[in-house]
Amino acid sequence: MKRVAVIGAGASGLPAIKCCLDEGFQPVCFEMSDDIGGLWNFTPDVRAGQGSVMKSTITNTSKEMMAYSDFPHHRDSRYTFITAKYLSTSECTPTSLVCFNLRHGLLWTYRDKYVPDIKGQDNFQGQIIHSQEYRDFHGFEDKKIVVVGIGNSGVDAAVELSRVASQVYLSTRDGRYIFSRVSEAGMPMDMIHLTRFKRVAISYLPRSLVAKLYMMKLNQMVNHKAYCLETDNGPFSKSVLINDELPSRIACGSIVVKSGVKCLHQTSVEFEDGTIERDVDVILLATGYTFDFPFLHSSVRGLGENNNKLYKFMFPPVSTRPTICVIGLLQAAGALMPIAEMQARLGLAVFKGKVTLPSVKLQEADVENVRNINKKVFLDSKRHYVTVDYILYMDELAKLFGCKPHLVKMFFTDPNLAWCCLFGPCTPYQYRLEGSGKWSGARDTVLHQWERTLAPLKTRPVF
Repeated sequence: MKRVAVIGAGASGLPAIKCCLDEGFQPVCFEMSDDIGGLWNFTPDVRAGQGSVMKSTITNTSKEMMAYSDFPHHRDSRYTFITAKYLSTSECTPTSLVCFNLRHGLLWTYRDKYVPDIKGQDNFQGQIIHSQEYRDFHGFEDKKIVVVGIGNSGVDAAVELSRVASQVYLSTRDGRYIFSRVSEAGMPMDMIHLTRFKRVAISYLPRSLVAKLYMMKLNQMVNHKAYCLETDNGPFSKSVLINDELPSRIACGSIVVKSGVKCLHQTSVEFEDGTIERDVDVILLATGYTFDFPFLHSSVRGLGENNNKLYKFMFPPVSTRPTICVIGLLQAAGALMPIAEMQARLGLAVFKGKVTLPSVKLQEADVENVRNINKKVFLDSKRHYVTVDYILYMDELAKLFGCKPHLVKMFFTDPNLAWCCLFGPCTPYQYRLEGSGKWSGARDTVLHQWERTLAPLKTRPVF
């Protein structure tokens, strides 16, 4: 039995281990911490080189969209979106870590906090911390805080801190369009919008028109220009910002949106628009992470600097059968868990010889094509060149792996299921309906996904 090294036991490593077992490989996991779950395993203490969600974290994607494809959440689970409290109290057993000489490897990225070099930061007398070190609001009461960065983590921290701090300033070089977790009729946003029908319909419209329609829709909820959140480049030029509370915190003055930080003084912060905020106590850097594989050959290094060299963001193009596969090194407007699982399923199939990748020339051409497309769509940033369209990417991998649902055939053999797959949310269970890895429970799981979604809300009789 061939051994496969799985580096990391987080949300990408765990499905990789499971897929190893499905394909008859022996997984050997290497994990730097003493537990499994990675970033999603909440720890109250800060550990060097190890990130963790905040104590108050709520997932941006719903439980149905972020489930693994053959492991749906129970109908009676009392949540539609998952909280850090649930993640940290769920039952799991740490894996045993062993070292072997291994022939294959599934890799998760090494992450280290990115700390920008801000002019004057050595003179600042207050506290400077990174969001990796932030767990909850305790210790920040009545402080004046500048949060640098308008990503999901930074905004979540700013919203929480704004309830206890004397003032929170949210610093950003550019704006961001806000999506809410809940959409029409209070339903999960991802389940409403991530459907095959909408994806096909959008593909026939000019991208500029789609962006305009989305901007009109988003501005009905929040006037982004009035709230100083507007960006000149439209809602798709940057990653999605999902937060339900930011507009109300801005409206009540608890959060003040500022431009980028120009320089720091002893007790004040000067912003790029020339304004200065004095008596600042804390600067929270929500500036993201760096990605690298320091233990690998240079051909698979430096992938995080807008330098994707991997076919389907997974395989280094080689003439022989690949023995290395990268899992989770991408960004999508959707949950990472099912993407990581699909990558692991394909990776193990390639290792086993069940799937043959195209020639090196075709792989490199695909990499270059994806890079050029993203260059036209997204602003220059560390993450945007590894951004994928959730449904299109999942279908691309599923087609290679042989598990993409055949909807035309399905409309003749099982029209009710086909209707759910086309017009309903594109949940991960669709990729277990047929082909390699088919699961007998997938059909029933797809048909009853809305029942499981709404079940947690039924907490009292309504007549």
